[in-house]
Amino acid sequence: MNNESKQLNIHKPHLPFLVFICVASALGGLLWGFDAIVISGTISPVKLQFALSPAMEGFFVSSGLLGAVFGSGLSGWLSDRFGRSRNLLLAAVLMLLSAIGSA
Repeated sequence: MNNESKQLNIHKPHLPFLVFICVASALGGLLWGFDAIVISGTISPVKLQFALSPAMEGFFVSSGLLGAVFGSGLSGWLSDRFGRSRNLLLAAVLMLLSAIGSA
């Protein structure tokens, strides 16, 4: 058995975890695109309902991206200060509250 095949066998048990990470990342991108499509589909009724100006319409469309930018910057600081598990718990609670508020 040569050295290269030994290296491949060492990393083989990690393959399911790697596939899981790749699928989770791909689903995150898919859901982000789905959110963008939902926003673009709702812009006309929202614009009529709330009589949005062009500036407010732009803010409505870009608010998801703005939230992602500020949230990603804040999450690094929160993770350093409180730890990743508490940060994930906070994210889960915020998602639960937003789902309840949307219902």
